[in-house]
Amino acid sequence: MTRRIAIYGGSFDPFHLGHLVPVVRAQETFHFESVYFVPAGSPPHRDAAPLTPVTHRLAMVAMATLPYENFFTSDDEVFAPQPTFSVETVRRFRERMPDGTLYFILGSDSFSQIAGWEKWEELVDSVHLVVLHRAHMWDTELEERVPKRLIPTRFRAGCAGFRGGLLDRLGHTGRIG
Repeated sequence: MTRRIAIYGGSFDPFHLGHLVPVVRAQETFHFESVYFVPAGSPPHRDAAPLTPVTHRLAMVAMATLPYENFFTSDDEVFAPQPTFSVETVRRFRERMPDGTLYFILGSDSFSQIAGWEKWEELVDSVHLVVLHRAHMWDTELEERVPKRLIPTRFRAGCAGFRGGLLDRLGHTGRIG
């Protein structure tokens, strides 16, 4: 059986329960062997507002996830000299874990902007996407912003898993987030 590895990146400024609780629910639903939280050193999609120092954000994530046996904090992007992109992070995880099945966790607010991401098509073709419900971005509004190939035949309440535009059949029935 292949290992189910989830990657959840973000600026995490600050890291809070709105980041943690939906991922706990996703872990319960999708049964990930490991979830890696990846704080962004220089997020390419953030405005020019100053961020909390990356080492502090890394420490916040590490402390918040410590009680969870399968949650890990990754410094993959923390010390990069330039902005890093999700597709690059996924490539690094793929190199380290070639036998794993990779899942990329993101909020529906981020998913709504995916067409503007660096090499987004390569990203969605290389992982399973797990989209977490955000109340301000769901249903029709989300469908209008996402590339048509990524819209499943139906959204499930709360969380949807995608791969290359197809809904994963992983038995999810509840609301996440």
